[in-house]
Amino acid sequence: MRRLFRAAISLVGLLAFLWVLFMVPFGRRTLWEHLTRVAATPAAQEMGSELGRAGEDLADQVVTQVDRLRQDAGADASEPGDD
Repeated sequence: MRRLFRAAISLVGLLAFLWVLFMVPFGRRTLWEHLTRVAATPAAQEMGSELGRAGEDLADQVVTQVDRLRQDAGADASEPGDD
């Protein structure tokens, strides 16, 4: 019962947030319209592309480190141990 109540409260909160985002004007525009206009600026576009490149670099570093760890684990498993 408690889960159902929490889920209902979460759903109400989400619906309220979406209603404010799309329906309530802040000045001449809704919050959604403000956000889309800001995201369309050249500075935001540049930041987005830089974040994309940084994400790709991070993914490459993670893959490299995971590959190294796998190789090290494979080398450790093939070495004779104290049996």
